[in-house]
Amino acid sequence: MRATNPTAILSLLYAAETALFLRGQELSDIPDTIEEREAIRAATNDLLDIKINRLKWPDYRRSGLAEAQ
Repeated sequence: MRATNPTAILSLLYAAETALFLRGQELSDIPDTIEEREAIRAATNDLLDIKINRLKWPDYRRSGLAEAQ
């Protein structure tokens, strides 16, 4: 969260996304994981906020692209 170099931020984001994805895959076969799935969803939203606000990626949620899907 304190990194300022965009390249470093992006590298950390990709690592976090990979870890969240892999853990989500592991949870697919485990019952009673609602809390952890919600935590993963929250973390994914936090990563999206970092992309939009710190890396200045476009916010697809406001561009109309989300409505088209």
